Amino acid sequence: MLAKKMRAKNSRGKEWKWAGRCLVQGLLSGLVLAASLTAAPLPPQSAASPAEVSSSSKGRVSLAITLYNSNFALVREARRVQLPAGAVRLAFEDVPNSIESSTVHLAPARGIDVMDQSYEYDLLSPGRLLDKYLGKQMTLIFRGRQNGATHETDVPAVLLSTNGPVWKIGNEIVTGIQPNGYRFPELPGGLYSSPTLVWSLRNARPGERTLEVSYLADQMNWDANYVLDLTRNGQKGSIDGWVTLKNNSGAAFENASLSLVAGQVHRAAGPGPRPMPMMLRAQAAVVGGVGGQFTQQATGEYHLYQLNRRVDLRSNESKQIHLLSAPAVPVVETYVVEGHSEIFRTRLPQGAPTPVPASVYLSFRNDAGAGLGEPLPAGTVRVYQPDSQGNPIFLGEDRIDHTPKGETARLNIGNAFDITARRRQTDFRVISPRVRESAFEVTLHNHKSEPVTVEVREPVGGSWELVGSNFPAKKPNAFTLEFDVPVPAGGSATLTYRVRVTD
Repeated sequence: MLAKKMRAKNSRGKEWKWAGRCLVQGLLSGLVLAASLTAAPLPPQSAASPAEVSSSSKGRVSLAITLYNSNFALVREARRVQLPAGAVRLAFEDVPNSIESSTVHLAPARGIDVMDQSYEYDLLSPGRLLDKYLGKQMTLIFRGRQNGATHETDVPAVLLSTNGPVWKIGNEIVTGIQPNGYRFPELPGGLYSSPTLVWSLRNARPGERTLEVSYLADQMNWDANYVLDLTRNGQKGSIDGWVTLKNNSGAAFENASLSLVAGQVHRAAGPGPRPMPMMLRAQAAVVGGVGGQFTQQATGEYHLYQLNRRVDLRSNESKQIHLLSAPAVPVVETYVVEGHSEIFRTRLPQGAPTPVPASVYLSFRNDAGAGLGEPLPAGTVRVYQPDSQGNPIFLGEDRIDHTPKGETARLNIGNAFDITARRRQTDFRVISPRVRESAFEVTLHNHKSEPVTVEVREPVGGSWELVGSNFPAKKPNAFTLEFDVPVPAGGSATLTYRVRVTD
Protein backbone atom coordinates (compact mmCIF):
# COMPACT_ATOMS: atom_id res chain seq x y z
CA MET A 1 0.00 0.00 0.00
CA LEU A 2 2.82 2.36 0.93
CA ALA A 3 4.69 1.56 -2.31
CA LYS A 4 1.55 2.28 -4.28
CA LYS A 5 1.17 5.71 -2.62
CA MET A 6 4.82 6.53 -3.31
CA ARG A 7 4.45 5.61 -6.98
CA ALA A 8 1.39 7.83 -7.18
CA LYS A 9 3.25 10.73 -5.53
CA ASN A 10 6.22 10.39 -7.87
CA SER A 11 3.86 10.26 -10.81
CA ARG A 12 2.19 13.48 -9.70
CA GLY A 13 5.65 15.14 -9.20
CA LYS A 14 6.65 14.25 -12.75
CA GLU A 15 3.36 15.59 -14.02
CA TRP A 16 3.85 18.90 -12.17
CA LYS A 17 7.46 19.21 -13.44
CA TRP A 18 6.29 18.42 -16.98
CA ALA A 19 3.45 20.91 -16.67
CA GLY A 20 5.82 23.63 -15.43
CA ARG A 21 8.22 23.04 -18.30
CA CYS A 22 5.33 23.20 -20.75
CA LEU A 23 4.17 26.45 -19.17
CA VAL A 24 7.64 28.04 -19.54
CA GLN A 25 7.97 26.77 -23.10
CA GLY A 26 4.51 28.07 -23.88
CA LEU A 27 5.30 31.47 -22.42
CA LEU A 28 8.51 31.73 -24.46
CA SER A 29 6.71 30.54 -27.60
CA GLY A 30 4.04 33.13 -27.06
CA LEU A 31 6.61 35.84 -26.60
CA VAL A 32 8.45 34.75 -29.74
CA LEU A 33 5.21 34.68 -31.74
CA ALA A 34 4.07 38.04 -30.43
CA ALA A 35 7.46 39.61 -31.03
CA SER A 36 7.68 38.21 -34.54
CA LEU A 37 4.25 39.57 -35.40
CA THR A 38 4.80 43.07 -34.06
CA ALA A 39 8.55 43.78 -34.13
CA ALA A 40 9.31 46.57 -36.57
CA PRO A 41 12.17 45.95 -39.01
CA LEU A 42 15.38 47.95 -38.56
CA PRO A 43 15.52 51.01 -40.81
CA PRO A 44 17.88 50.57 -43.76
CA GLN A 45 21.09 52.57 -43.82
CA SER A 46 20.74 55.88 -45.58
CA ALA A 47 22.34 56.11 -49.00
CA ALA A 48 24.00 59.35 -47.89
CA SER A 49 25.77 57.72 -44.91
CA PRO A 50 29.58 57.97 -45.13
CA ALA A 51 31.60 54.89 -45.93
CA GLU A 52 33.18 53.31 -42.84
CA VAL A 53 36.93 52.65 -43.21
CA SER A 54 39.28 51.42 -40.49
CA SER A 55 43.08 51.53 -40.33
CA SER A 56 45.16 49.43 -37.91
CA SER A 57 48.86 49.41 -37.10
CA LYS A 58 49.30 46.72 -39.77
CA GLY A 59 49.02 49.49 -42.36
CA ARG A 60 51.96 51.49 -40.97
CA VAL A 61 54.71 52.28 -43.44
CA SER A 62 56.74 54.53 -41.12
CA LEU A 63 56.83 55.38 -37.42
CA ALA A 64 58.97 57.94 -35.57
CA ILE A 65 58.90 58.65 -31.84
CA THR A 66 60.55 61.64 -30.18
CA LEU A 67 60.69 61.12 -26.42
CA TYR A 68 61.00 64.05 -24.01
CA ASN A 69 62.16 63.58 -20.43
CA SER A 70 59.03 65.41 -19.26
CA ASN A 71 56.71 62.36 -19.52
CA PHE A 72 55.41 62.86 -23.05
CA ALA A 73 56.32 62.00 -26.62
CA LEU A 74 55.74 63.21 -30.16
CA VAL A 75 54.53 60.37 -32.38
CA ARG A 76 54.63 60.64 -36.18
CA GLU A 77 53.36 57.80 -38.32
CA ALA A 78 52.27 57.15 -41.89
CA ARG A 79 49.77 54.48 -42.96
CA ARG A 80 48.51 53.14 -46.27
CA VAL A 81 44.71 53.30 -46.38
CA GLN A 82 42.26 52.23 -49.09
CA LEU A 83 39.70 55.05 -49.42
CA PRO A 84 36.55 55.17 -51.54
CA ALA A 85 35.44 58.38 -53.21
CA GLY A 86 32.97 60.65 -51.42
CA ALA A 87 32.19 60.93 -47.72
CA VAL A 88 34.37 58.68 -45.55
CA ARG A 89 34.46 58.05 -41.82
CA LEU A 90 38.02 56.90 -41.13
CA ALA A 91 38.73 55.07 -37.85
CA PHE A 92 42.45 55.20 -37.00
CA GLU A 93 43.02 52.34 -34.52
CA ASP A 94 45.93 51.18 -32.34
CA VAL A 95 46.69 54.58 -30.85
CA PRO A 96 47.61 55.41 -27.21
CA ASN A 97 44.92 55.99 -24.62
CA SER A 98 47.00 58.94 -23.36
CA ILE A 99 46.76 61.05 -26.54
CA GLU A 100 46.42 64.79 -26.06
CA SER A 101 43.51 65.11 -28.46
CA SER A 102 44.07 68.81 -29.19
CA THR A 103 47.49 68.01 -30.68
CA VAL A 104 46.29 65.48 -33.29
CA HIS A 105 47.21 66.58 -36.82
CA LEU A 106 46.43 64.85 -40.11
CA ALA A 107 48.85 66.16 -42.69
CA PRO A 108 47.21 67.73 -45.77
CA ALA A 109 46.83 65.31 -48.69
CA ARG A 110 45.78 66.21 -52.24
CA GLY A 111 42.13 65.51 -52.91
CA ILE A 112 41.23 64.90 -49.25
CA ASP A 113 39.29 67.44 -47.20
CA VAL A 114 39.08 66.97 -43.43
CA MET A 115 35.64 67.96 -42.17
CA ASP A 116 36.17 67.13 -38.48
CA GLN A 117 38.22 64.87 -36.23
CA SER A 118 37.57 63.29 -32.85
CA TYR A 119 39.23 61.04 -30.32
CA GLU A 120 36.90 58.20 -29.37
CA TYR A 121 37.50 56.55 -26.03
CA ASP A 122 33.96 55.28 -25.28
CA LEU A 123 35.18 51.69 -25.19
CA LEU A 124 33.25 48.51 -25.90
CA SER A 125 31.77 46.60 -22.93
CA PRO A 126 28.51 44.68 -22.27
CA GLY A 127 27.14 47.56 -20.23
CA ARG A 128 27.99 50.17 -22.87
CA LEU A 129 26.42 48.00 -25.59
CA LEU A 130 23.15 47.88 -23.68
CA ASP A 131 23.30 51.65 -23.15
CA LYS A 132 23.77 52.18 -26.89
CA TYR A 133 20.76 49.92 -27.70
CA LEU A 134 18.34 51.76 -25.45
CA GLY A 135 15.10 52.05 -27.44
CA LYS A 136 16.37 49.72 -30.17
CA GLN A 137 15.56 46.18 -31.15
CA MET A 138 17.84 43.29 -30.18
CA THR A 139 17.52 39.58 -29.42
CA LEU A 140 17.28 37.91 -26.02
CA ILE A 141 18.73 34.41 -25.71
CA PHE A 142 17.17 31.87 -23.32
CA ARG A 143 18.83 28.50 -22.80
CA GLY A 144 17.21 25.39 -21.30
CA ARG A 145 17.59 21.63 -21.22
CA GLN A 146 15.01 19.13 -22.50
CA ASN A 147 15.46 15.41 -22.98
CA GLY A 148 19.12 15.73 -22.04
CA ALA A 149 19.90 18.36 -24.70
CA THR A 150 20.45 22.13 -24.49
CA HIS A 151 18.12 24.30 -26.53
CA GLU A 152 18.24 28.03 -27.29
CA THR A 153 15.21 30.23 -27.80
CA ASP A 154 15.57 33.64 -29.43
CA VAL A 155 13.14 36.38 -28.39
CA PRO A 156 13.16 39.72 -30.29
CA ALA A 157 12.80 42.62 -27.85
CA VAL A 158 13.21 46.36 -27.49
CA LEU A 159 15.18 47.64 -24.49
CA LEU A 160 13.14 50.38 -22.76
CA SER A 161 15.31 50.86 -19.70
CA THR A 162 18.62 49.50 -18.39
CA ASN A 163 17.34 49.93 -14.83
CA GLY A 164 15.88 46.52 -14.19
CA PRO A 165 16.00 46.08 -17.16
CA VAL A 166 12.63 46.78 -18.83
CA TRP A 167 11.75 45.17 -22.19
CA LYS A 168 9.03 45.50 -24.77
CA ILE A 169 8.29 42.03 -26.18
CA GLY A 170 5.51 42.06 -28.72
CA ASN A 171 2.83 44.36 -27.29
CA GLU A 172 3.76 43.69 -23.67
CA ILE A 173 6.09 45.41 -21.23
CA VAL A 174 8.15 42.79 -19.42
CA THR A 175 10.41 43.00 -16.37
CA GLY A 176 12.03 40.48 -14.07
CA ILE A 177 13.40 38.15 -16.74
CA GLN A 178 17.08 37.23 -16.90
CA PRO A 179 18.21 36.20 -20.40
CA ASN A 180 21.23 33.94 -20.77
CA GLY A 181 22.66 36.27 -23.40
CA TYR A 182 22.00 38.96 -26.00
CA ARG A 183 22.44 39.26 -29.75
CA PHE A 184 23.01 42.66 -31.31
CA PRO A 185 22.49 43.19 -35.05
CA GLU A 186 25.57 45.41 -35.37
CA LEU A 187 28.17 47.38 -33.43
CA PRO A 188 26.66 50.81 -32.79
CA GLY A 189 28.49 53.89 -33.98
CA GLY A 190 30.79 55.71 -31.58
CA LEU A 191 31.71 52.55 -29.67
CA TYR A 192 35.17 51.07 -30.17
CA SER A 193 37.09 48.18 -28.71
CA SER A 194 40.14 50.43 -28.12
CA PRO A 195 40.91 54.19 -28.22
CA THR A 196 40.50 55.39 -31.81
CA LEU A 197 41.07 58.57 -33.81
CA VAL A 198 38.18 59.27 -36.17
CA TRP A 199 38.13 61.65 -39.13
CA SER A 200 35.20 62.67 -41.31
CA LEU A 201 36.71 63.08 -44.78
CA ARG A 202 35.67 63.96 -48.31
CA ASN A 203 37.83 62.08 -50.78
CA ALA A 204 38.00 63.20 -54.42
CA ARG A 205 39.37 59.99 -55.93
CA PRO A 206 39.24 56.36 -54.78
CA GLY A 207 42.35 54.28 -54.21
CA GLU A 208 45.15 53.59 -51.77
CA ARG A 209 46.49 56.70 -50.05
CA THR A 210 49.32 57.39 -47.61
CA LEU A 211 48.13 59.43 -44.63
CA GLU A 212 50.57 61.05 -42.19
CA VAL A 213 49.44 61.68 -38.62
CA SER A 214 51.22 63.26 -35.65
CA TYR A 215 50.17 63.74 -32.02
CA LEU A 216 51.49 64.14 -28.49
CA ALA A 217 50.97 61.32 -26.01
CA ASP A 218 51.51 61.40 -22.24
CA GLN A 219 52.86 58.57 -20.05
CA MET A 220 55.93 58.09 -22.23
CA ASN A 221 59.28 59.05 -20.76
CA TRP A 222 63.01 58.49 -20.82
CA ASP A 223 65.79 58.99 -18.32
CA ALA A 224 69.53 58.51 -18.25
CA ASN A 225 71.30 56.21 -15.78
CA TYR A 226 75.03 55.97 -15.27
CA VAL A 227 77.33 53.54 -13.47
CA LEU A 228 80.64 54.93 -12.16
CA ASP A 229 83.08 52.13 -11.24
CA LEU A 230 85.95 53.63 -9.25
CA THR A 231 89.43 52.18 -9.10
CA ARG A 232 90.70 50.95 -5.74
CA ASN A 233 92.39 54.29 -4.99
CA GLY A 234 89.36 56.24 -6.19
CA GLN A 235 91.31 58.53 -8.51
CA LYS A 236 89.78 57.23 -11.74
CA GLY A 237 86.65 55.44 -12.80
CA SER A 238 84.90 53.93 -15.79
CA ILE A 239 81.51 55.37 -16.72
CA ASP A 240 78.76 53.45 -18.51
CA GLY A 241 75.64 55.34 -19.53
CA TRP A 242 72.23 53.87 -20.32
CA VAL A 243 68.89 55.36 -21.28
CA THR A 244 65.71 53.90 -19.80
CA LEU A 245 62.59 54.15 -21.97
CA LYS A 246 59.16 53.81 -20.39
CA ASN A 247 55.97 53.33 -22.39
CA ASN A 248 52.78 53.46 -20.30
CA SER A 249 50.71 55.08 -23.07
CA GLY A 250 48.51 52.03 -23.65
CA ALA A 251 49.77 51.40 -27.20
CA ALA A 252 52.60 49.34 -28.66
CA PHE A 253 55.05 50.80 -31.18
CA GLU A 254 57.01 48.46 -33.43
CA ASN A 255 59.96 49.16 -35.71
CA ALA A 256 60.08 52.83 -34.73
CA SER A 257 62.87 55.34 -35.27
CA LEU A 258 63.69 56.86 -31.90
CA SER A 259 64.93 60.30 -30.85
CA LEU A 260 65.51 61.51 -27.29
CA VAL A 261 65.35 65.21 -26.40
CA ALA A 262 67.48 66.38 -23.46
CA GLY A 263 66.37 69.69 -21.99
CA GLN A 264 63.36 71.18 -20.28
CA VAL A 265 60.75 72.02 -22.93
CA HIS A 266 58.36 74.79 -21.92
CA ARG A 267 54.70 73.90 -22.29
CA ALA A 268 51.71 76.18 -21.96
CA ALA A 269 49.59 75.79 -18.84
CA GLY A 270 45.80 75.77 -18.73
CA PRO A 271 43.04 73.91 -20.55
CA GLY A 272 43.68 75.32 -24.03
CA PRO A 273 45.31 73.42 -26.90
CA ARG A 274 49.05 73.01 -26.61
CA PRO A 275 51.22 73.83 -29.61
CA MET A 276 53.03 70.98 -31.31
CA PRO A 277 56.75 70.92 -30.49
CA MET A 278 59.12 71.93 -33.21
CA MET A 279 60.17 69.23 -35.65
CA LEU A 280 63.62 68.74 -34.24
CA ARG A 281 64.91 66.46 -36.96
CA ALA A 282 64.68 69.12 -39.67
CA GLN A 283 66.66 71.65 -37.63
CA ALA A 284 69.33 69.38 -36.19
CA ALA A 285 72.97 69.44 -37.18
CA VAL A 286 75.13 66.43 -36.42
CA VAL A 287 78.04 67.36 -34.18
CA GLY A 288 79.25 64.03 -32.85
CA GLY A 289 78.49 60.48 -31.80
CA VAL A 290 77.74 58.91 -28.44
CA GLY A 291 78.45 55.30 -27.60
CA GLY A 292 78.07 53.93 -31.12
CA GLN A 293 74.28 53.53 -30.97
CA PHE A 294 73.28 57.19 -30.70
CA THR A 295 74.14 60.25 -32.75
CA GLN A 296 74.09 63.41 -30.67
CA GLN A 297 72.74 66.54 -32.36
CA ALA A 298 72.44 70.17 -31.27
CA THR A 299 68.97 71.65 -31.88
CA GLY A 300 68.26 75.15 -30.66
CA GLU A 301 68.65 75.10 -26.89
CA TYR A 302 68.19 71.32 -26.67
CA HIS A 303 70.22 68.24 -27.48
CA LEU A 304 68.84 65.40 -29.55
CA TYR A 305 70.03 61.80 -29.31
CA GLN A 306 69.10 59.80 -32.42
CA LEU A 307 69.21 56.01 -32.13
CA ASN A 308 70.99 54.56 -35.15
CA ARG A 309 68.61 51.60 -35.42
CA ARG A 310 64.92 50.91 -35.05
CA VAL A 311 63.33 49.80 -31.81
CA ASP A 312 60.14 48.17 -30.47
CA LEU A 313 58.36 49.78 -27.51
CA ARG A 314 55.70 47.47 -26.14
CA SER A 315 52.84 48.65 -23.97
CA ASN A 316 53.78 48.96 -20.27
CA GLU A 317 57.41 48.17 -21.08
CA SER A 318 60.61 49.56 -19.60
CA LYS A 319 63.59 49.15 -21.94
CA GLN A 320 67.26 50.09 -21.47
CA ILE A 321 69.62 51.01 -24.33
CA HIS A 322 73.36 51.58 -23.96
CA LEU A 323 74.32 55.25 -24.37
CA LEU A 324 78.06 55.66 -23.78
CA SER A 325 81.26 54.23 -22.29
CA ALA A 326 84.33 56.00 -20.93
CA PRO A 327 86.96 53.64 -19.45
CA ALA A 328 89.30 55.99 -17.55
CA VAL A 329 87.71 59.18 -16.26
CA PRO A 330 89.73 61.23 -13.69
CA VAL A 331 87.70 61.62 -10.49
CA VAL A 332 88.27 64.17 -7.71
CA GLU A 333 87.04 63.44 -4.19
CA THR A 334 86.06 66.40 -1.97
CA TYR A 335 84.90 66.58 1.65
CA VAL A 336 82.39 69.33 2.41
CA VAL A 337 81.13 70.64 5.77
CA GLU A 338 78.11 72.89 5.31
CA GLY A 339 76.38 75.19 7.79
CA HIS A 340 73.06 77.06 7.99
CA SER A 341 72.30 80.76 7.55
CA GLU A 342 70.23 80.90 10.78
CA ILE A 343 73.27 80.43 13.04
CA PHE A 344 74.66 83.89 12.17
CA ARG A 345 71.64 85.83 13.45
CA THR A 346 71.06 84.37 16.91
CA ARG A 347 72.86 83.40 20.08
CA LEU A 348 73.29 79.60 20.16
CA PRO A 349 73.03 77.57 23.38
CA GLN A 350 76.35 77.21 25.15
CA GLY A 351 77.75 73.74 25.72
CA ALA A 352 79.60 71.04 23.85
CA PRO A 353 80.44 71.72 20.19
CA THR A 354 77.77 70.57 17.72
CA PRO A 355 78.72 67.62 15.46
CA VAL A 356 78.47 68.44 11.76
CA PRO A 357 78.59 65.75 9.01
CA ALA A 358 81.27 65.87 6.34
CA SER A 359 79.69 65.04 2.99
CA VAL A 360 81.66 63.21 0.31
CA TYR A 361 81.51 64.65 -3.23
CA LEU A 362 82.94 63.10 -6.38
CA SER A 363 83.44 65.24 -9.46
CA PHE A 364 84.54 64.61 -13.03
CA ARG A 365 84.91 66.89 -16.01
CA ASN A 366 82.91 66.26 -19.17
CA ASP A 367 85.60 66.73 -21.80
CA ALA A 368 87.49 64.71 -24.39
CA GLY A 369 90.53 64.41 -22.10
CA ALA A 370 88.37 62.39 -19.71
CA GLY A 371 87.08 60.17 -22.51
CA LEU A 372 83.72 61.98 -22.61
CA GLY A 373 83.24 65.34 -24.34
CA GLU A 374 79.57 65.05 -25.40
CA PRO A 375 76.57 66.64 -23.63
CA LEU A 376 75.41 64.29 -20.87
CA PRO A 377 71.63 64.11 -20.34
CA ALA A 378 70.34 64.46 -16.79
CA GLY A 379 70.14 61.23 -14.84
CA THR A 380 71.17 59.20 -11.81
CA VAL A 381 74.79 58.16 -11.29
CA ARG A 382 75.40 55.09 -9.12
CA VAL A 383 78.92 54.73 -7.72
CA TYR A 384 80.75 51.46 -6.97
CA GLN A 385 84.25 50.72 -5.70
CA PRO A 386 85.99 47.35 -5.20
CA ASP A 387 87.06 46.13 -1.76
CA SER A 388 90.42 44.50 -1.06
CA GLN A 389 89.13 41.25 -2.59
CA GLY A 390 87.95 42.99 -5.76
CA ASN A 391 84.25 42.72 -4.91
CA PRO A 392 82.22 45.81 -5.88
CA ILE A 393 80.71 47.85 -3.05
CA PHE A 394 77.86 50.31 -3.66
CA LEU A 395 79.00 53.71 -2.31
CA GLY A 396 75.96 55.84 -3.10
CA GLU A 397 74.16 57.67 -5.86
CA ASP A 398 73.23 61.18 -6.92
CA ARG A 399 71.46 62.86 -9.80
CA ILE A 400 73.25 65.12 -12.26
CA ASP A 401 71.62 67.85 -14.32
CA HIS A 402 72.08 68.14 -18.08
CA THR A 403 75.85 68.60 -18.30
CA PRO A 404 77.22 70.37 -21.39
CA LYS A 405 80.63 69.66 -22.86
CA GLY A 406 83.36 71.24 -20.75
CA GLU A 407 81.30 71.39 -17.53
CA THR A 408 81.97 69.47 -14.31
CA ALA A 409 79.52 66.94 -12.87
CA ARG A 410 79.43 66.75 -9.08
CA LEU A 411 77.98 63.88 -7.03
CA ASN A 412 77.06 63.74 -3.34
CA ILE A 413 77.44 60.08 -2.37
CA GLY A 414 76.92 60.35 1.41
CA ASN A 415 78.80 61.26 4.60
CA ALA A 416 82.41 60.45 5.37
CA PHE A 417 83.15 57.92 8.10
CA ASP A 418 86.74 58.94 8.90
CA ILE A 419 86.29 62.72 8.64
CA THR A 420 84.43 64.40 11.52
CA ALA A 421 83.63 68.03 12.29
CA ARG A 422 82.33 70.03 15.26
CA ARG A 423 81.17 73.64 15.23
CA ARG A 424 81.02 75.98 18.23
CA GLN A 425 79.88 79.60 18.51
CA THR A 426 82.58 81.41 20.44
CA ASP A 427 81.08 84.91 20.48
CA PHE A 428 77.83 86.73 19.66
CA ARG A 429 77.28 90.52 19.77
CA VAL A 430 74.36 92.78 18.96
CA ILE A 431 76.02 95.82 17.40
CA SER A 432 72.71 97.62 16.70
CA PRO A 433 69.05 96.62 16.25
CA ARG A 434 69.88 95.53 12.66
CA VAL A 435 73.53 94.44 12.96
CA ARG A 436 74.85 91.26 14.63
CA GLU A 437 78.32 89.76 14.83
CA SER A 438 79.15 86.07 15.40
CA ALA A 439 82.43 84.20 15.88
CA PHE A 440 82.77 80.43 15.23
CA GLU A 441 85.34 77.70 15.36
CA VAL A 442 85.08 74.50 13.31
CA THR A 443 87.34 71.64 14.42
CA LEU A 444 88.06 68.97 11.82
CA HIS A 445 89.48 65.49 12.59
CA ASN A 446 91.04 63.25 9.95
CA HIS A 447 91.26 59.56 10.90
CA LYS A 448 92.61 58.51 7.51
CA SER A 449 96.20 57.53 6.80
CA GLU A 450 96.59 60.29 4.20
CA PRO A 451 96.07 64.07 4.45
CA VAL A 452 92.83 65.59 3.13
CA THR A 453 91.43 69.04 2.41
CA VAL A 454 87.96 69.83 3.76
CA GLU A 455 85.81 72.50 2.18
CA VAL A 456 83.86 74.41 4.85
CA ARG A 457 80.90 76.11 3.21
CA GLU A 458 78.78 78.63 5.13
CA PRO A 459 75.57 79.89 3.46
CA VAL A 460 75.37 83.20 5.32
CA GLY A 461 72.61 84.82 3.25
CA GLY A 462 71.45 88.42 3.26
CA SER A 463 73.87 91.30 3.74
CA TRP A 464 77.14 90.25 5.40
CA GLU A 465 80.89 90.74 5.63
CA LEU A 466 83.80 88.65 6.88
CA VAL A 467 85.50 90.42 9.79
CA GLY A 468 88.42 87.97 10.07
CA SER A 469 89.56 84.31 9.78
CA ASN A 470 92.67 82.17 10.26
CA PHE A 471 92.38 80.55 6.76
CA PRO A 472 91.95 82.32 3.42
CA ALA A 473 88.28 82.77 2.48
CA LYS A 474 86.44 82.50 -0.85
CA LYS A 475 83.13 84.02 -1.90
CA PRO A 476 81.71 81.74 -4.65
CA ASN A 477 78.49 83.77 -4.73
CA ALA A 478 76.82 86.67 -2.96
CA PHE A 479 75.45 84.56 -0.12
CA THR A 480 78.14 81.94 0.57
CA LEU A 481 81.43 81.96 2.50
CA GLU A 482 83.94 79.17 1.80
CA PHE A 483 87.25 77.95 3.29
CA ASP A 484 89.61 75.17 2.17
CA VAL A 485 91.10 73.66 5.33
CA PRO A 486 93.99 71.14 5.03
CA VAL A 487 93.89 68.42 7.68
CA PRO A 488 96.94 66.17 8.21
CA ALA A 489 96.72 62.37 8.29
CA GLY A 490 95.60 61.18 11.70
CA GLY A 491 95.42 64.79 12.89
CA SER A 492 93.09 67.77 13.21
CA ALA A 493 92.75 71.41 12.21
CA THR A 494 90.62 74.24 13.58
CA LEU A 495 89.08 77.01 11.50
CA THR A 496 88.12 80.27 13.23
CA TYR A 497 86.27 83.18 11.68
CA ARG A 498 84.03 86.15 12.53
CA VAL A 499 81.07 87.37 10.42
CA ARG A 500 78.96 90.54 10.66
CA VAL A 501 75.40 90.38 9.27
CA THR A 502 72.88 93.16 8.62
CA ASP A 503 69.12 92.53 8.55
